[in-house]
Amino acid sequence: MASALNHPNICTIYEVGQDAGEVFIAMEYVEGRPLSELIQAGGPPLESILRFGQQLASALAHAHDRGVVHGDLKPLNIIVTPQGDAKILDFGLARRSNPGEFDRQTLETMSAENRPALGGTLLYMAPEQIDGSPASPRTDLWSLGVVLYEMASGTRPFSGENLYLLCNSILRNPARPLPLQVPANLAAVISRCLEKEPARRYQRAGEVHAALEALTPSKESAIVAPRPTTVRRSAKLAILTALVLVLLIVGGALLFRERGGRPSAAVVVPQRVLLSVLPPASKHDVISNCALGRCMFF
Repeated sequence: MASALNHPNICTIYEVGQDAGEVFIAMEYVEGRPLSELIQAGGPPLESILRFGQQLASALAHAHDRGVVHGDLKPLNIIVTPQGDAKILDFGLARRSNPGEFDRQTLETMSAENRPALGGTLLYMAPEQIDGSPASPRTDLWSLGVVLYEMASGTRPFSGENLYLLCNSILRNPARPLPLQVPANLAAVISRCLEKEPARRYQRAGEVHAALEALTPSKESAIVAPRPTTVRRSAKLAILTALVLVLLIVGGALLFRERGGRPSAAVVVPQRVLLSVLPPASKHDVISNCALGRCMFF
């Protein structure tokens, strides 16, 4: 089933067979670094998180549509190529631990030395998997949510000093709050992937892909602040307009006096002129009000 997948973000399986009693898998060689190394080095930027997330969701959608569930999605199984693409390895080939060994390790405290080997798969398992349910497309979406969380924060959403406490955290505790620098819309996508109840998660990987695609800068709808150059030009225009109107008023009054007349009560030339410059967006109001003689004098 894994060899039937053909997707640019899935490692190609060429052959599965036996030789001299040994089972082997011949697969594509993927050049690059594991995503886990990028996370340990400080994590990818937001643009890369969205890019990788879309690629992983697209790969999962391709597999799920063909009846294949990965069951062990984690950063160690994801290679980032030199071109900046994420590629999933070991698709559908997750191995299970020996039951007796699992029982022995359940209450063993995890140290820095044994943490990855002991809980590498369990850290990304959905609650229903811990309860004994088999892997499904929605468990893959949970794992994808953990991977997205880890890329965005540098840590995992659930933890425990031993496997019992870790399982209890995944089953009952809410995920740790994401750092404040993580955009709220991305946090919402991750939070929905990590819903305890499978029915409350995204139901298809294509939905996750669409949600992440909507967060890319080209798709994001936001109010764009005016550029500084535009603000400066608008302010200069308002000031110049105000100065011209002042000169016209003062010049007209002086001309009237030279011709022997007296300024009417409606036209008063002040000894000191103060300018009032309104925000650039109100320049039309400035012009109209100044024409009426209401905005130039205090």
